[in-house]
This record gives sequence, C-alpha cells and structure tokens, in this order.
Amino acid sequence: MVLGIAGCGLLGACRQTPAQQSAEMARRVAALATTPEQARLWRDAADHGLTPGLQRLPVVAQPVQQPPAGARAVSQQVPAQPVVIPVGVVSAVRVLAAPPADFDGSAAVVDVAGDRLELNLGRQQTLRVLARAGGKPIPTRKGERVRVEYQVPSDPRTGRAVVAIRTQAGNGIVSLVQGGDGPVTASVPLFGLSAKQVGKLPLMSVDVGVDSSHQTMTAGETSQVGGLTVTLLSSSAHTRDEAGRIEGSPYSINLIGWRSN
Repeated sequence: MVLGIAGCGLLGACRQTPAQQSAEMARRVAALATTPEQARLWRDAADHGLTPGLQRLPVVAQPVQQPPAGARAVSQQVPAQPVVIPVGVVSAVRVLAAPPADFDGSAAVVDVAGDRLELNLGRQQTLRVLARAGGKPIPTRKGERVRVEYQVPSDPRTGRAVVAIRTQAGNGIVSLVQGGDGPVTASVPLFGLSAKQVGKLPLMSVDVGVDSSHQTMTAGETSQVGGLTVTLLSSSAHTRDEAGRIEGSPYSINLIGWRSN
C-alpha cells in the first residue's frame, strides 16, 4: 500500500499542468523561430504564462526558411495567349482591332492568314478580325477590295453591333446583335438581311429575310435563307417586370450569317 501511494506521488510529480505544457511548447517553438526577435517573443510569452492552449498545437518539424540575404524573387511574364476561334466552331467573328466609329464602305485587304483578316479602311483606320464562314476563312486575298459594314453599340439598352464583310464574289460573313425596349426589327443592307421578332412572350421567333426570301426561325436554328446560311444564336424577350431585373436590353436578337462558295 505504501508503494502504491509513493508511485502516485512520483507520477504526479512527472505530469505537467496545461499551463506548464503550453509554456514548454512555446519554448520549443522559440527554438524553431527563424529570427532572434521571434525567438525572444516566444520565450517571453512562455515565461509570463501568455500561451494558453498552445500545448494542443503540433510543432512544425520543418519551419519556413527565410530567403538568403540579398535574394530576389524572380517574376516571369506570362506570354499573352493568342485569340483564336475554337476548333469545331463553324462560323464566328472576333474583332481584334476596330475603328473608333461606325464604318460603311470599301476596304483593302492588307493581310490574310487563316481566320485572321486585316482590312485598311482608309484614313489610317484598320479593322482586324478573326472570321470563319462555314468552317473556312473568308475566301479573299491580299490586295482585293471588299465591302464592310461596321457598327458599334452606343446605347446599352438599345445597342446595335454589326460586323459585315462581303467580297466581290458575294462571299463573306455578317454578325448582328440588336437590342431594344420592344420587339426588335433590324437590317444589314450589305447582305440584304432583315430580322424581326414575331410571336408572343417569352419565346419570340424571328422572321429572317434575305432579299425576297423569308424564314421564321427559333433560337439555335440554322437555315438557308436566300443563299445566305443563317444561325439564330438567340432571341430574348422579357416582360416589363422582368426587364427591371436584368442588364441590357429586354428584347434582343443575336444572329450570324455567311456565304462561302
């Protein structure tokens, strides 16, 4: 019995209170500190009992190392990623450089490289685009003259954006985005193209015309209209209540058309 009491007394002497364990942990952290000042602060905290709960935290075996004196972080500039039309996209237009104002007239082909097409609009103005029509670049060549209709949106609520390029042979591409506060009617004379929202909310169809040919289309549909292949990308229409909760025009048309012989 005496031995049992002695053993408990000895065990009690070996155990540390949580405060003592926390202080011991602080001293171990001080030994791993990366600067003398950090080590001093940890030792002071241990001596003054300012480390409650620290005994429950693990000690990192490999502390963060300070960089050598005079070392510099080396930054590398990430090369700009080229703008491309993704593989599998049949027809698209991406404007790379554009004039500051609307343009409607003749332009000279300055450079052609795959989907990339650069046009000189005159007066030191350039239109540079990526254009793919029916899975192929617009069939033109350097030095040829083409017709261009380009419009930038001036009002986000009733915005109109047009990029249309037509070669002397009649091939080319047209991209039309038109918004409005009511059902939209739009046209691009360069291709004899017209588009008018018809039907009822919320899914309004679009009457697409090319010259005298007409086809009523729904969003996502592709049709041949008067020799021009047209894809209606979207046709949106929102009620008066919905219009106050959205950005942009409550009504809009987004389509692309192309001719590539």
